[in-house]
Amino acid sequence: ACGEKRLRPGVSQVQQYQDRHSPIVESRDVASESPSTAIRVMLFSVHKIGLGVAQPSGDGSDNRIFLSIERSMIESVTILRIIDLFKGELPMLRLMFIALWLAALTGCGGVSSDGDAKPSASPGERAKAKAETKAAFKRREVPVSVVTVELGSIDASYQATATLSAVEEALVVARSQGVVETIFVEEGMAVAAGTTLAQLDTRRLSLDLARTETNVESLKRAFDRSKQLFEKKMISPDTYDQARFNYEREVATLALQAHDLNEATIRAPIAGVITMRHIKVGNTLQPNAQAFEMKRSDLIEAIVAVPEQELLKMAPGQSATVSVDALEGRAFTGEVLRVAPEVNPATGTFRVTVQLPNPDQALKPGMFARVDILYDRYENARLVSREALITERKRQYVYLVSDKMVTQRDVETGYTQDEKIEVLSGLEAGDQVVVRGQSALKEGSQIRVVQ
Repeated sequence: ACGEKRLRPGVSQVQQYQDRHSPIVESRDVASESPSTAIRVMLFSVHKIGLGVAQPSGDGSDNRIFLSIERSMIESVTILRIIDLFKGELPMLRLMFIALWLAALTGCGGVSSDGDAKPSASPGERAKAKAETKAAFKRREVPVSVVTVELGSIDASYQATATLSAVEEALVVARSQGVVETIFVEEGMAVAAGTTLAQLDTRRLSLDLARTETNVESLKRAFDRSKQLFEKKMISPDTYDQARFNYEREVATLALQAHDLNEATIRAPIAGVITMRHIKVGNTLQPNAQAFEMKRSDLIEAIVAVPEQELLKMAPGQSATVSVDALEGRAFTGEVLRVAPEVNPATGTFRVTVQLPNPDQALKPGMFARVDILYDRYENARLVSREALITERKRQYVYLVSDKMVTQRDVETGYTQDEKIEVLSGLEAGDQVVVRGQSALKEGSQIRVVQ
C-alpha cells in the first residue's frame, strides 16, 4: 500500500508539505483534530523544530525520507479513524492498535538513498540465506573448558551424619539425706575419679554414729559375759544366742551409719568434665537426688545409623574421618570401634560406632558431625572431574576432545570422591574431555578451548 505522490517540479517536497499544511498548524488545535490532520501537524512540527530527518540538505535525500514518512502515515488514516472509535472508552486498546500499526508500517519496506523502495527477497533467496546462516552457525567454534584424565588413588567411603557423644557419662546423685553444705567444683572443671564434688551436713549422722558405737561397746560386754556363763553351763543356750544376736545387730547398724556418713560426701564416680550442676548450697537432698552430670571427653564417639545394604562393607578397625561445622577446616581421625550385630527392623539400619581421640578437648559431646568411613581404596585409578560427566537416563558419556572437535564417548564409572570420579572404561589417562560448555555441543562440534 506504499504509493508515491506527484510533486510540483522545481519545489522541494518539504516546501510543498509546509505550503499544504502550515495553515493547519497555525489555526487548529491538534488534540481536537482527526487522526490524519494530527499526523500532518506532527510532521510539520518535526520539520519546524529542526530535527535532522526534516532538515533540507540540498541533495534531495532528506525530502525523500520525509516524504516517505508522510506517505506511510497518511495512508494509515483509515486505520486511525477506526481506532478513534475507541477514544474515551478503551484508551489502552487504542494505544495498542497504534503501536501494532506503526510496527507494521516499519516492516513494510525501507527507503534507499536514491528514494526507491527496497525490493523484498524471493522465497528462494530467503531459503538460501537461511541455509547459509544455519551452516555458518554449525561451523562456528564453541568456547569450552577441558581437563585431562589423570591417574591417582581414590577412596571409597560411606558418608553420614551423627551427634557426638562421650565414651563415658555419669549422673552423680546424692546417696544419703542432708543439706548441701559446700560445693567444690563448677561446670567445665576436669576432675579425677574419687574427687570430692560436694559435702552435705553430717552433724546428725555423726551423732547417730557415736550413739551406735556406745551401744556396740555395751552389747559387746554383755555378749562376753553371756559367753563365759554359757561355757560354765550357767545360762541356757537361748539366753546366750540372744546376747550374741543383739551385739551383731548393733555392729551392723554401726556399719550402715558409717556408710551413710561417708556417702554424705559426694564424689566423682569417673574421671571427666563436670557438664552440669543441679544443686546449690542450702538445698536439702533426698537419696538419689541428682547433683551433677559429668562426661569423659578425652575420647569421643560418633554413632552412625547405616542402611542394611552397607552391612557387608563395615568392619571394626576401618579408618574414619570426622568433621564438625563448628570447627571449620579441621578434620579428626578415628576408627570404627564396633558394628552392631543386628539391624533395627523399624528403621532398616544398624549402628556403627566410631571412636576418636580428643586430647585437646576441641570436640564436645552433642556436636553435629559429618562422618566418612573408609572401606576401600583403589590405586592408579583413572580420574576425571565430575563436571565432565553427562547422564541421560541410563546412559553416561563425556565429550572427548580430538583436533578441535568433540565426539561423545560412553563411559562406565566407579567410586566418587569429592569432585573426582573413577572411570572404569571408555577413557584412558591423558585424554582430554570437556568440563564446561557441554550444553552447546553435539557430535562433531568445532570447539575453541578457553580457561
